[in-house]
Formats: sequence, structure tokens, C-alpha cells
Amino acid sequence: CGMTLKNMVIRGVTNSIRHDSGTNFRIQCQFVRFTADVETDEMLESVFNQCWFESTVGTSATAFGEESVRFQGCLFSAAVSFAAAVVSNELSFHNCRFNGTNAAITVGDTLGITVVGCSFTQSGSFATPRIRMTTSTGQTVGVIISGNFFRNAPATGVGVIDLNAGATEDEVWGIAITGNSFMGPTAAVSSSTCFVRLVGDAIVPAHQLFCAIV
Repeated sequence: CGMTLKNMVIRGVTNSIRHDSGTNFRIQCQFVRFTADVETDEMLESVFNQCWFESTVGTSATAFGEESVRFQGCLFSAAVSFAAAVVSNELSFHNCRFNGTNAAITVGDTLGITVVGCSFTQSGSFATPRIRMTTSTGQTVGVIISGNFFRNAPATGVGVIDLNAGATEDEVWGIAITGNSFMGPTAAVSSSTCFVRLVGDAIVPAHQLFCAIV
């Protein structure tokens, strides 16, 4: 099942769009402004094109996730967050802008996430990374973070891009972080502060690509 939304504003108190578990849900949105939360539980082959999200996007559920959800040319004013225990397949962000203190991407186990040509333009240093992957006990495979601009300077002890696989993750591989631009910190920071931070026993160095960071 599914629906198409164009040229409209969707308001709400809690969730602008929410779908209960049980069936896959397809949605196509273009030029839509969401003023309240958008829950993406079990979305399948869905596209958000040039939409504005004023509140949070994602899911807090732990039993199901998203598959093939694409955001193209969207503006995010708040967090994009998927529960750590959710396996999200083929999430993609192309040419999107994240502008807001909490405007960041957080995912758990993932079988494919792409962030390409996006800009994170809120100035200042934040304790929360702009892209965070906190994996649990599954696999994290096929991560592409390329050609993005990060105006945010890294805060003390964290990375602007942060991958924490911990000690229980099965395997982390197929990671490409390349061609991104970062603003440097404006004040002294600790030695643990960095642009890209990788933590965990399961990261396979031979299967990663890290280069062209400017």
C-alpha cells in the first residue's frame, strides 16, 4: 500500500506520518513541508523529494526498519534518528541540507546507507556527531559518505563522523568515507577530537576506504 503527496503542508501534534507494523508502506513526497515528527517504520521504496522536515525523522521501534528510503534535496531542521536495534536497508541522502543544532543522522545496524553531496551548515561545535553509526550485534555493510560539507567543528572527544561498532558487532566492512570537507575547530581541543572517529573490534581495515578529506 502507499500514497503520493505533493505541494502541501502537513501539521500535527506528535507524528505527521506514522505507519504501524505489519505491512510494507510506500510513500512518494514532493515539495511537502512537515511541521511535526515523521515516523518511517516499515517504509519500503519511498522517496522524499525537496521536502522540509521541521521536526524529527526516523523510528524508535526495535523490531522492524526501513528499506530503500531516499531523501533528495531535502532540508532537515532537526534530527534524523533510527533506533540502534533497527536494521535499516538502503537509506540514502542526496544533496540534502541539515541546518539546526540537532540536525544530524544517527543509525544503528545498516545494510547500506549513502550520504552524498549534503551540507551540514549549522555553525559551532556540538557534542553530538553530525553522522553517527552506533551498531549493535548485526552487520554494518555498504556505507558511503562522500562529497559532503561539514561547517560544524568537532567537539572535544567526538568526531564529526562517528562509527562505534563496539565489541559485539559481527562485522563492519564496505565503508567509504571520501571527498568530504570539514571546518576546523576554532579553539583548543583534546587529542581524542577528530573529523572521522572509528571505534570497535569488528572493523575490517582491508575493506574500507578513507581518503580525500580536506
